[in-house]
Amino acid sequence: MRSLPALFLAFSAFLIPAAHAQYAVYGTASLTGYGFNDGNGNTAFKKDSGGPTGGVFYNFPIQSRLSAGIDARATYSPGNNGGTAELVGLRIGFVPHKVRLRPYFQIGGGVVSSSEQQTVYHYSPTGAYTGYTLQSTRYTSGAAEILFGLDVRLTDSFDLRALEWGAAAGASSVNSPSVAFVNTGVVYHFPSRGRK
Repeated sequence: MRSLPALFLAFSAFLIPAAHAQYAVYGTASLTGYGFNDGNGNTAFKKDSGGPTGGVFYNFPIQSRLSAGIDARATYSPGNNGGTAELVGLRIGFVPHKVRLRPYFQIGGGVVSSSEQQTVYHYSPTGAYTGYTLQSTRYTSGAAEILFGLDVRLTDSFDLRALEWGAAAGASSVNSPSVAFVNTGVVYHFPSRGRK
């Protein structure tokens, strides 16, 4: 599942002639919050973590103020409060006349993974308490994604990703991980025909 972004690139490159490709890559700094389902529909989140997010998207060559495309991304947050997320989604954006703002939203899915520390208590053969240790267990789950963002066009090649907020909710089973995130960063658009 960690190869989702690479598979997306290979598949889209096979289908779309390079001369017409409208690709962009981006890198962001992410504030993330990973949590686990308690089996009753509630998610208990750990303390916030942070890390990089990298991704790529392809916009279909539509002559419209609306843009539509495919986005693939991977997020990594280190430490006990962190985790990973690999997500692919349908990205819908708005490209207004004479305004540099580029709002968009995205729906999709992927895989979320994070570790949870559990306390293991130890007892002697006679039943006397002898101490405890912390045991880390990693859980991975499929997740449904939704996000909203705003890019600001700086040049023909670069956008500022001013703000992006989203979440990927895991399954309803016990200990299924979910993640919420806020991102900001930079987008680079590869040269293409007719970029608006």
